[in-house]
Amino acid sequence: MKHYVAMSNFSMLMNPEKILQWALDKNYDGIEIWFDVPYFHVDEIDKKMIKMYAEKQNRIKYTAHAPIYGINISCVNPGIRKESIRQIKKTARWCRELGIKSIAVHPGKAPVAEKRVIDEVKKITYNSLKEIKESMAVENIEILIENIAIAEQDIDRDIRYFKRLIEKLDVGICYDTGHANINWRNEKIQELFGNRIKRVHVSDNRGYKDEHLSAGEGNVQWDRCRFLSKGELPMVHEVRSGKKTKGSNIKSREALEKLFHVKQSG
Repeated sequence: MKHYVAMSNFSMLMNPEKILQWALDKNYDGIEIWFDVPYFHVDEIDKKMIKMYAEKQNRIKYTAHAPIYGINISCVNPGIRKESIRQIKKTARWCRELGIKSIAVHPGKAPVAEKRVIDEVKKITYNSLKEIKESMAVENIEILIENIAIAEQDIDRDIRYFKRLIEKLDVGICYDTGHANINWRNEKIQELFGNRIKRVHVSDNRGYKDEHLSAGEGNVQWDRCRFLSKGELPMVHEVRSGKKTKGSNIKSREALEKLFHVKQSG
């Protein structure tokens, strides 16, 4: 099992240089780079920081998460939608320099939870994701759609719709265990998605909000997710607990190994 740590966990606690050193010191297999504020926004990245990360590729691997703050590729406002797509596309430039082959993308949401609006937004979402996929393919980068399904406006609350969307686009999934626990309850995940799951965001919660707890601290039914431990899937720990975040991430890594009855690779 490959353990990665999410840069987003530490964005308000440590700068990227310290995050990199911490991950190396704690023997993580990789880091999921958060291409957003405050340090890695696609339009304001310090090239020296990219160079520093690139120089460590022989010791640690990277995955990417597209920007999400203020971003909505499903927005009914065409100007906001166009800018959201532009920023996500631009991550390809930095992914290329860091040897990153896939990027997690959020599918967006509707402005209101009304069926007629959501139905229209689903069409917009498909077209936006198709455009992003085609742009990334030129750089040999795969997009992985992350399941959200938290708010009523999230278009993927219906798990079977999400399955149809993924299949129509023919893309992979960044499977978030915490998000799935809120509405999907991690039911029939292997049956529905199987080999389309290419990355996992690991966190726990009590089933009513996205708490980003360490694995085992909430009520995620990890037995339904055990199949995810097979192979070389990056298990990205998205665990946040303020000043205790570092310890919580290590705790989550250790707990997942026990829950899945496997040992850390390497």
